[in-house]
Amino acid sequence: MKKLLSLSAGILFAGFIAAQAVPNGGFENWSNVVFNDLGGYLNSNDQDIQKSLGLAGVNAVRSTSAFHGSYALQLTTLKVGADTLPAYVTNGGDPLQGKGGLPTGWTGAQIPTGIRFHYTCNVIAGDTVAAIAVFKLGGAVIGGYLFPIYTSAGSYTLYTKTLSPALVSAPDTVIFAAISSAAAIFNNNNNKGCYPGNTITLDSVNFTGPVTQPVGFNGDFENWISNTLYQPTGWNCLYPGSYQTTDFHAGAYAAQITTTPPSPGGGGTVPGFLSTGSIQNFGQGGYPYTLTTDTFEFYYKYAPAVATDTAQMALTFKNHDVNIGNTGMKLKAAATYTLAKLGFNIGVSNIPDSVIVTFVSSNSFNPPMADTGSTLKVDNAFFKSQQAADLGITEISVVEGIKIYPNPVTSSFNLNTEGYTGSVQSVDVYDMMGRAVISANYASGLDNAVTSFDMSKTAPGIYIVKVLTSTGVFYQKISKVQ
Repeated sequence: MKKLLSLSAGILFAGFIAAQAVPNGGFENWSNVVFNDLGGYLNSNDQDIQKSLGLAGVNAVRSTSAFHGSYALQLTTLKVGADTLPAYVTNGGDPLQGKGGLPTGWTGAQIPTGIRFHYTCNVIAGDTVAAIAVFKLGGAVIGGYLFPIYTSAGSYTLYTKTLSPALVSAPDTVIFAAISSAAAIFNNNNNKGCYPGNTITLDSVNFTGPVTQPVGFNGDFENWISNTLYQPTGWNCLYPGSYQTTDFHAGAYAAQITTTPPSPGGGGTVPGFLSTGSIQNFGQGGYPYTLTTDTFEFYYKYAPAVATDTAQMALTFKNHDVNIGNTGMKLKAAATYTLAKLGFNIGVSNIPDSVIVTFVSSNSFNPPMADTGSTLKVDNAFFKSQQAADLGITEISVVEGIKIYPNPVTSSFNLNTEGYTGSVQSVDVYDMMGRAVISANYASGLDNAVTSFDMSKTAPGIYIVKVLTSTGVFYQKISKVQ
């Protein structure tokens, strides 16, 4: 019986280290993009990272080529695939709709009469760069101004402009924004006439007239906040709204997606997305998969912002890039990790060659504002046909008397065979891609001992320990943490 179990476990492990339709289903492997956000401002980095995930880089960045102080703001229009992405910043408001803004503290005679700033820019023919200022009083817009720049400037140039028509009252709120391709404004935001490489670098922005500038305006662009986007390997996600979490079902990490409020440029509430396919081009991508009948399993926790919200899980089956079937399920509130199972049969006439797995944090692609904050956590996702994925969920042990500890591992783990009557012939440790990180062979056998294995140089994540013995094979999942 032990020999049969050992053979079965060996077959399972062979399947585990092969390519799978759910890559990194335990969410133990992550990459990251580090970037700086301008303090007191919302910006286009959110949009650009969700589309490019660092492949093209963020486009509202801190520049050390400053006119005054240590830093300036640089905005650059990017090209990602077939899309064009202008860079923008705004101090907490939407200048096109006159929403939001920063309190000015101005009263009485403190009426702004103009704007001044220093800039360099690269303007491509047919495009332009621009700054925008919108002034409000009592919630109503009392003045809106566009300050376009049509020609390039290779060195810092002073820009001054008198507000026309002049303001007649001191505004209590101001919205300041800048954009690297103002054609996005002139052409109803369809980005027509926006050219990659169109760039403006701004410094020392201030309004003339008032004695002081608004508190927190940060017009000298000296205040920046360091951020990091974490992306699970093999998955695509939206930023903001996607995070690495240590609130896991197993291992060291899980994935978390959250429904977020509208971006500063307008639009609606955005659900968090996590998918093995493309985020911006739904239905594209995926990983090899060829079964018509199977069961998809995963663990999840869900905290909806309102009782009526539900998360979603969807499977999209494809053949030669053509969608041949879809299935999915809604996920209700769950305060603790809950096992979800979805059995399916897509029909014998539809043979897929790939599948896309997608999770969404709300029950609509355009959820209401009330759904903001709905949070889904996902861990240990796999197709039942990939039986070896069970190694990421439960321990397979066909040999009694062997212990591995501690778990999680910080620098090393111990193999204790003192309670085992046979001998150990080899010890191998594999990462989640099936690569051996430790291989130890014992020609004369290792028995009745406690042996330490160094993992100080391995990355955090999930590993499988395979112990070949004289009576069978022992498998155990271990977690490596920092």
